[in-house]
Amino acid sequence: MRSRFPSLPHKNHDNQANISHAEEILREQKVAPLSYTRMAPTGVGGVGGPGNYWVPVYKQKTDASPALILWFFDSRGGFSLGANSTSVSDWVDTSVAEWLGSETRAMNAAWGPAEKRGALAFVHIPPSIATDLQSNLDSESEPGLNADSLAGEGSVQATTIASDSDKDNVFWDAVNENIKNLHAVFSGHDHGDEWCARDKQKDVIFCFGKHSGYGGYTGDGWGYGVRNLVFKSSEPTDGVETWIRLEDGETRARITLNKQYN
Repeated sequence: MRSRFPSLPHKNHDNQANISHAEEILREQKVAPLSYTRMAPTGVGGVGGPGNYWVPVYKQKTDASPALILWFFDSRGGFSLGANSTSVSDWVDTSVAEWLGSETRAMNAAWGPAEKRGALAFVHIPPSIATDLQSNLDSESEPGLNADSLAGEGSVQATTIASDSDKDNVFWDAVNENIKNLHAVFSGHDHGDEWCARDKQKDVIFCFGKHSGYGGYTGDGWGYGVRNLVFKSSEPTDGVETWIRLEDGETRARITLNKQYN
């Protein structure tokens, strides 16, 4: 059996009056010491958003540099700790953009040009661009369940309060400026969506995962499952196969994340 070491993006549900992202990360590291989940450096992530980190993936244990970087970003949301709990901003804090630039420069200095590595990124609440992607979705070329509208408050980043509109743009710009060979950015949050579409302005693919647990809301026919990702090559520009697998074994929305998609 292969070992499985978890890495988690943190959710709006995990910031509440009795729990915070920071407390959750520390507990995970205590009860699951092999977990790769980490805390961002002090000052990175803003209030309620310390869960920003990356995990290197090597083709072989003896390799001097990784073939793939997994990026995890904390989209915050939820509520602050304590009896007088207040809402927490629901977008990746702007401080993450500077940290991301610093981290990628350090990687380049240590491992060589970023073009030699592939990348995946995970953030729980979708970037606000996902609303536009959904409004132009083609179910034939961009398959997958599309039952959850992103037009409502809180469905994507920086939409719970009208004055916060577009505050996630600094993060989205930094991701696309600094992370090379980014196969896709993955989000959860909206349980009735499981499609992938390309942000043509940034030339990056955004995907939903799949609601796997029985907590939270659901709808008729949505089902429970996971998004599978299969790498058949360590070349950073080669495509990645992905599809949705439901708990009963059914598979759907099988695509390849590459330059030809969408």
